[in-house]
Amino acid sequence: MKKLVTILLGLITCGHVAAQNTSSHPVDFILDAGIDKVSMNNLGLNYWALSHYRKSVLPGISGQFDLTAAGRWDLNLHVSAANPFVIFDIEFGRRLTPPNRILTSYINLDFGDLDAIFYNLAPINYTLTPDQQGQKMQLRSDNRYFGITSRNYIDRLRIFVNKSHQASLRPGFFVKAGWLPFRQQWKYGYDKDDGVDGDGNPTSYFNGVKVYGIPNLDNFFVDAGIFIGISIR
Repeated sequence: MKKLVTILLGLITCGHVAAQNTSSHPVDFILDAGIDKVSMNNLGLNYWALSHYRKSVLPGISGQFDLTAAGRWDLNLHVSAANPFVIFDIEFGRRLTPPNRILTSYINLDFGDLDAIFYNLAPINYTLTPDQQGQKMQLRSDNRYFGITSRNYIDRLRIFVNKSHQASLRPGFFVKAGWLPFRQQWKYGYDKDDGVDGDGNPTSYFNGVKVYGIPNLDNFFVDAGIFIGISIR
């Protein structure tokens, strides 16, 4: 629910950003998808997982998508399923390059969540409580972060799909650096049903308990990826 509210606020702000741009600074609305790779120095956590479970926690290549309003200013909603990490953030920044160049670049400030979720790891010597018996258990660390992103569109490779040049396919790439400044805490638990929302859809929340003796995530990470988007002006 919290993330849905954030998305809604982001969409409202997208409209506001569009209204503030003049004809000399047109706004492109872009929906893109691609692949990315998260790099994080979790050697302690990886050694712990290899020692006790013979499993690595190093992330592989994953999928990501963005919803963007890009003109003179840039507003972006970014989601990455970088297993075992889930990244969700809002980016806001400004274009660095003049319009209609080979490469359109933005520098954005970010605020978001980086959640580590493991279904195949558990605290050592942990005894399940009665309500946890038979549940799909998760080892989880939910973290807020601040970051900075370089987001770039390769307009030399842009493909317009109509004569008015209002719609196009737009490739690009990004590099994101994030900082986790707050205290981390591992929890072990499961998703518990919480009734239904106003539309009748089932809802749930993470029902977890604090656990100790597990190395924390590193306080810094880098996320880089490539994408192609559908752009409408």
